[in-house]
Amino acid sequence: MTLLFRNKSLCRTGLSRAAGVCLWAVAIAFGQQPTLTTIVGELHTGPAVLWNELTIEVEAAAAGGGPSKAYVRPDGGFELRDVPVGTHQVWVMDQRGNVLWHQLVPVIPGATRLTIDLETTRRGPTRATTVSIAGLRQKRSPTALKELRLADKAAAKGQMPESTQHLRRAVEAAPEMQEARNNPGARLLHLGEYEEAKRELDMAVSLDREAPVPHINLALVLLALDRAGEAEVEARLALRRDPLSPGANYAAGAALDRQGRADEAISFLRRAEEKVPQALLIEARILTFRHDSTGAAAKLRLYLSQPDVSQRSEVERWLEALTPDRAH
Repeated sequence: MTLLFRNKSLCRTGLSRAAGVCLWAVAIAFGQQPTLTTIVGELHTGPAVLWNELTIEVEAAAAGGGPSKAYVRPDGGFELRDVPVGTHQVWVMDQRGNVLWHQLVPVIPGATRLTIDLETTRRGPTRATTVSIAGLRQKRSPTALKELRLADKAAAKGQMPESTQHLRRAVEAAPEMQEARNNPGARLLHLGEYEEAKRELDMAVSLDREAPVPHINLALVLLALDRAGEAEVEARLALRRDPLSPGANYAAGAALDRQGRADEAISFLRRAEEKVPQALLIEARILTFRHDSTGAAAKLRLYLSQPDVSQRSEVERWLEALTPDRAH
């Protein structure tokens, strides 16, 4: 699922304003909408574990709106189908719903292979793992998860009051579950309630400082509050945990740009642009101010080539202003 959070304070003066274009802040909270693929994996653990008591779950990844879930086979293998390409939290849970392992996993086109070693996790993470102890200790409330899924479905139908109600119920059911804090914070950001969003996201970050998504959302809130330096800190914290995250790279680039550090911003924005089209608009504005109209126009055309972009007509006018003698 992709959540877009509009941040009106990111609108700039100059050519982008003349063209009627605002640079919206974007948070990718649950991965990108589907190119669907499969995770094929195996789980290694001690002999005391009954395989049929364990499930593997990819949070909020299934095309139908809920999690993609699979039971572990007697040989330790598992297969999760119809998972969108992107970066997702993958969980191992026992039959009581206790989390035994979770980690952010990049899911690529084609089959993604995943090996989970619970014995290694129990001895302590190696340099190659990013297991969060705080996340492992969190008990995931089935009631809260259900409310979060209902909130997503209501939002997809444009039923925002109902969605907000479900999010509140999730917080009531599990006030110390990170998703129950992050998702309301993201929704408040979308609604422009920045101070209240910051309170929820501060709590989400405190519950598991290793999870990147709340740091990304908090960075976007701080940008909305015109606190770009703090936003950069949060974006960089997210990048330490997930260097490939388009949302984290976008937030870092936007924060650096807001501080007048365009040379640094460009590299982050380029890493984000494939998944976050709004990054292209910031790049185009930077190139315009560098008097590189050709480069700026190329970024705008790339933006317009994306499906379902929200500012098509404004960007078309901007492109016409940059290239008055050429059809685009």
